[in-house]
Amino acid sequence: MGSHFVDDVTVIDVEPSACGGGLVDLTVTLWCENALAGAEHAWDLIRAGRLNRTGMWHELTTEDRHAWLSVALWTREYGRRGKTDAPAGQVFTLDGRHIVDRDSFYCAIGEAAQEVISQLCFCSLIFDFCADS
Repeated sequence: MGSHFVDDVTVIDVEPSACGGGLVDLTVTLWCENALAGAEHAWDLIRAGRLNRTGMWHELTTEDRHAWLSVALWTREYGRRGKTDAPAGQVFTLDGRHIVDRDSFYCAIGEAAQEVISQLCFCSLIFDFCADS
């Protein structure tokens, strides 16, 4: 999912895979160009198929919300696959009760539009671009 440059991969453990067939499961350490500290929680939710309700970002710290949005940036195309844009003129309701900073605003607006672009698929760069224009 997303676009990542991975380097300096080191295998630190090898175990027989539960899938059998002579397969093995590897535990590795690596450097990833686009991975932010704190993003693992969001990635784990996506991998487990548990990114399934609104408000999951509400209790995150400022740093973790930023990491949450970094996952949004790198998964936006994955989350949109097979989905068409909503017709023009759609109205969305933004729940602002948990907006405490810029990143929480991005989380809230992404969540408000989740039917169109899926939760975690809102890219804060859109707002950065608009603000700079």
